[in-house]
Amino acid sequence: MFLVVLAAVPAGADVHLSDVENGVANQFMGGSIAVIPDLNGDGLDELLIGMPGDNRAGSDAGVVFFWYGSRELPVAPDRIWTGLAAERLGTSVAHVGDLNGDGLADFALGAPWHSGNTGRVLVFHGAATLPASGRAQDRAANEIAGETGGDQFGFAVAAAGNFNGDNGDYGDLIVGAPWSVGAAGKAYVLFGSSFGVSEDLADATILISDTTNNNFGWSVTGAGNFLGGNAESVAVGAPRYNLNGLDTGAVFVYEGTLGGAAPDTTIDKILRPDISNRAGALYGFVVRGGGNWNGDSYADIAVGGPGANDGSGIRGRVEIHLGSTSVDGRGDRWLEGAAANDSLGYSLDWVHEPGADDPDLVVGAPFANAQDDQGNGTSDGGRAYRWANGGGSTGAAGVEQLPVTPMVPGAAAGDHYGGWVASAGDFNGDGQADLAIGAPTGNIGNNAVAGYVHLL
Repeated sequence: MFLVVLAAVPAGADVHLSDVENGVANQFMGGSIAVIPDLNGDGLDELLIGMPGDNRAGSDAGVVFFWYGSRELPVAPDRIWTGLAAERLGTSVAHVGDLNGDGLADFALGAPWHSGNTGRVLVFHGAATLPASGRAQDRAANEIAGETGGDQFGFAVAAAGNFNGDNGDYGDLIVGAPWSVGAAGKAYVLFGSSFGVSEDLADATILISDTTNNNFGWSVTGAGNFLGGNAESVAVGAPRYNLNGLDTGAVFVYEGTLGGAAPDTTIDKILRPDISNRAGALYGFVVRGGGNWNGDSYADIAVGGPGANDGSGIRGRVEIHLGSTSVDGRGDRWLEGAAANDSLGYSLDWVHEPGADDPDLVVGAPFANAQDDQGNGTSDGGRAYRWANGGGSTGAAGVEQLPVTPMVPGAAAGDHYGGWVASAGDFNGDGQADLAIGAPTGNIGNNAVAGYVHLL
């Protein structure tokens, strides 16, 4: 059963979703969220929410919920896909483009603890009517297994754009395995075709970190035409990469090819935090490509470094790298947390308003000690912010703080609101971009800190 709570705002404007079926702690609803472009032709986008700690199909089996977009109040999900015991399905979920060229959006679900932490990814092909609820592996079009125990293949999944530039214009898939090879990490690009992606990793382009303990592959993204050569790029975060300091972190960019040629594995650019005190920044903890902040012909990349410390504490930091033919690796725009220990940049996503050319950013600071609108303090209640397009170098006070209500954001200590943030497309058909904010350790009613998702 789902508990749906309306915030103290105009009817239908804000909704809070929380699963109360099991009433068990640490289910982590909202640990991953993704919007899927309209599948059933009603003009509304669809929504995926992962809850990797769910126990209904076995301890820590995980579950993924799917909703078709609706102009009415969403209650029960339209589909529920469950994992296997201990695999934590739903640790990652993502729209991954059109892998099989049928004109419909496909999506992927990560289960990085599958089979002794080898990990796996389940790919679903888009359809007006999706497979019924049930065990995810029985409903998926493809199951892609990792290489080795402990790799955690599927910890991160994302669309890779058209990385090999094939003439069929099939989308490609990128998957992170950040604990592979002594936590050096790997990322795999699997190429789309008329039948989807291959389940054999021997057919993938494998990107490998050069140093142990980098956690390369912690975050992955397609990066569009970031480097200006018309080929599409991918970017891989390695938040524990030691670059002028322990656990500084970095993002590695790889330019793809045109005409279907196999991409090489040469690093084309390294993105690094543009701050003096880099140690511990965890830069690359989250990376999102494909935005266009300044309205030129190049794609831009946003990077979160939630451990960034300006000397007054771990405020966290987000930087935007503007694409061009002469990217220098330093952030061009930045945003810092409002206070020490906020960990701004733990999560982020581009927000595309319908009909608008340039996107905004939504950014999470899940360790922020906030106050609700009643003035009550909330240690680690969390915050989320919307950074308007065109904003320059400014602190968090210069952006819109998403609204606080008596029941949710920042209303309960330890909710970690903003642990995951996502654009929800136009989920309810009001002509505006919707947002989905996860509070994976939050609770509503008596749902035992199972987590919730705030739609606004």
